[in-house]
Amino acid sequence: MLYFIHGTDFKKRELARKTIKASLKSIGIKFESLLKVENIAKENISLLPNYLGSGSLFGEKLLIQVEDLLSREDTREFLYENLKNIIESENVFILDESFAPAPSVLKIEKLLIKEKLANNIFNCKEENVAKDIEPFYLCDLIEKRDKRGAWREFQKIYLEWGDDEADAAELPHLADQRCLHRSGADDYDG
Repeated sequence: MLYFIHGTDFKKRELARKTIKASLKSIGIKFESLLKVENIAKENISLLPNYLGSGSLFGEKLLIQVEDLLSREDTREFLYENLKNIIESENVFILDESFAPAPSVLKIEKLLIKEKLANNIFNCKEENVAKDIEPFYLCDLIEKRDKRGAWREFQKIYLEWGDDEADAAELPHLADQRCLHRSGADDYDG
């Protein structure tokens, strides 16, 4: 059983892992009950065939994390040779490739789609979103000593680059702390 995660977007990768857990649960496998083994990487790729058909001593399924094998040609070819066996294995393999070359990703995706495992592919590439905020404009406002305009621009940048809009509630609080700190009020509990 193979799951393929590729890309560098942290939030999407975490969501992919949650989806994998839910997928395993739906077929009757508890993620927590899987026996985790050492991650397979470039250095210990020779251990990969040992986990293809084996289980633990008590018949538990194994969780094998395979990382960063597609970046080097020799490890990539070794993975391609064993890919069919990995898919057919009863153990759970998670192929986690942050910086995989596009042709390698396409080859693995095609094979998983051919095996009717398209739901096991998780594209976690970061999307380039054009930002309409110019941070240098903030610098210009600070240089002109336009405090109000600089504060508004800072809020725009903070909200645009922040994780969520709940952080907006912290902005006035941070401003209060900054003002109190400048005034010398050290006993502010905030």
